[in-house]
Amino acid sequence: MVKVLVLGATGFLGNALATAFARAGHQTYGLVRSQVKAKVLEKEEIIVVVADINEPAKWSSVAEKVDVVVDATVDYQNPVGHVERILSTVESASRKRVSNGAQKLVYIFTSGIWVYGENGSNVLTESSLPNNPPKHIAWRIDVEKKIISSTDVNGIVFRPGTFYGKGGSLTAIWFNAALQGDLKTPGKRDLRWAVVHVDDLADAYVRAAERAELVKGQIFIVANNQSESISDCLEAVARVTGYKSDSNKAISFVEPDPANPIDIGRAISNVVDSSKVRNLLGWKQQHLGFVDGIDFWWASFKAHNL
Repeated sequence: MVKVLVLGATGFLGNALATAFARAGHQTYGLVRSQVKAKVLEKEEIIVVVADINEPAKWSSVAEKVDVVVDATVDYQNPVGHVERILSTVESASRKRVSNGAQKLVYIFTSGIWVYGENGSNVLTESSLPNNPPKHIAWRIDVEKKIISSTDVNGIVFRPGTFYGKGGSLTAIWFNAALQGDLKTPGKRDLRWAVVHVDDLADAYVRAAERAELVKGQIFIVANNQSESISDCLEAVARVTGYKSDSNKAISFVEPDPANPIDIGRAISNVVDSSKVRNLLGWKQQHLGFVDGIDFWWASFKAHNL
């Protein structure tokens, strides 16, 4: 059994991670900002830690008694400072553990494939060099290096594709846009995304935590075996939502908002190879792709959001 603390445990990814760890039989702590969301975690047998992530003194004692800290948070206003504060807290907790005869903490950080920048149809691996990623995203590269090179923690970095399933995450933007009668997306018509179902992604994190001594210091891409054509994705969304594509409601591709980091990331085309996570962690895609399973994702989106 692994003892794990999930930061951001009620977020889209964080909740899937905390639930996956608990269901795998691990003692799981979930950090939440208020007691209001505590029951969501308690129903899944997750131990609730109520604290503001920006006040490390209120949760660092929990970090000291677990084996793994999983970070599923981001702060787009101060991204580097946010991660550095968390890393510093986890490193301090890890040093205290070591001084008491325990092993170093494992720190699993969530990055993303947007760090590669625009690469068209070139197939990317963990060793591929970034291609001028946008400044809103490029900060992740140096942060990854700090985590992997830390001597105080055993760092592991995940670069997942775009999440789908459940409430939808970024794909929920399409469902909402269709319902509002304006189905569009930033980027070009030949845009392709590497994607992964959020539960499949969570499985990779669990596998890494269970094998942390073997895969510490590693970066993993996690995405489905096939990338998705965004044109196909939008056509599928239009079908299940009943979106009427006429002269006034055509599916459209638009320029990303330069001030919106999410918009910029959504306009990046990436095709990736997940061989490393399959070979080292035994991970594999379990869920249908976004287009093939669109009826399931639409039904789940409605149950979560409507």
